[in-house]
Amino acid sequence: WHTWAVEWTPTSVTTYLDGAQWWRVDDPAVIPSGPMHLCLQLDWFPTGEGEVRESSMQVDWVRQYALPDTAAGEPGDRVG
Repeated sequence: WHTWAVEWTPTSVTTYLDGAQWWRVDDPAVIPSGPMHLCLQLDWFPTGEGEVRESSMQVDWVRQYALPDTAAGEPGDRVG
């Protein structure tokens, strides 16, 4: 099992895998400007001659937290 986290603030989106930063973007041109929603999705895109194979994802639990109003701006801004 692994622990994944996504931290979305008005200035960046950062993802973590098992507590270590895995990916981050802070370019305002690519950060979503509106509300987001929680969605768990498993995609697998083969490259070259690869064939699509059956995949599965097991999820034990999911939790979503809002950032404090002081960090997120107005209530409802960019929380996801």
